[in-house]
Amino acid sequence: MPKLSQNDGDQAGFRHEIKATAGELELPRIRALVRSHPAAFRVAFPPRRVNNLYLDSVNWGNLADNLAGSCRRAKLRLRWYGDTLRVRSGILEIKSKIDALGTKLACRLATEIDIETMTWREILSLIRDEAHGSVARQLRRTDRPALLNHYHREYYVSSDGHVRLTLDSRITSYTQLFGPRPNTRRAMIEPVVVVEIKAAAGSRDVLADVLGTLPMRTGAHSKYAVGMLGRMEAGTAPRFPYRPIASKPPCPDPIELDLPPLVYPPKHRRRATPQPIPEPATR
Repeated sequence: MPKLSQNDGDQAGFRHEIKATAGELELPRIRALVRSHPAAFRVAFPPRRVNNLYLDSVNWGNLADNLAGSCRRAKLRLRWYGDTLRVRSGILEIKSKIDALGTKLACRLATEIDIETMTWREILSLIRDEAHGSVARQLRRTDRPALLNHYHREYYVSSDGHVRLTLDSRITSYTQLFGPRPNTRRAMIEPVVVVEIKAAAGSRDVLADVLGTLPMRTGAHSKYAVGMLGRMEAGTAPRFPYRPIASKPPCPDPIELDLPPLVYPPKHRRRATPQPIPEPATR
């Protein structure tokens, strides 16, 4: 039977997850900032491609909860690693968020799934056969293929091991709104770099120190929501047949980290030297 684990091996359970984005051309500069950071980040794992298949409900409840800013929300995805769309050692996981904290509940799959050759009926049948527990219950509510994406991820960890940081680039998304087979051809490439900074729930002060010396503006960013809405705004995918319905109301008073404000150095501009006004020529 597949093993069910919390947070995919993270025994801390709930954790802080802070995100920041920048243009794709900024990747070398961001990488240099990370490697020269006072927290002494080092490479924690070799870079690799991350693949995800996001599942949603019939009325797109997960997407609607994200857009509405619900303080308690969850989404279901199938994740695997490698440069192909053949799922080996896949992880079916629920990613939940409560206020500013997130956690995962993962179920490892032993069956291989070929995304490019199988139909959705066959793929979902294999997933249902191996899912169990809380993941199986979530799958019964959200079993509609919504988005397939992959990106290149770099892994870093601070010298004390309390803070983890990842850099995601080359983000490519394929919407799966309609069709009996997966869409692996019509893609949207997102030209951004997503920085994710993660720390255990009890490491709030350490996380604040790291962010205080990292000159990047943080904010919410969902690869799932951006991939879904970006394709529709570009007019390359059908729009929703009806409006997404949020399953939970938005959080009226969201809990935020009490982080120090980012201070950017002033831009030194060369002041123009005033020039004397020439006297009119006399004849």
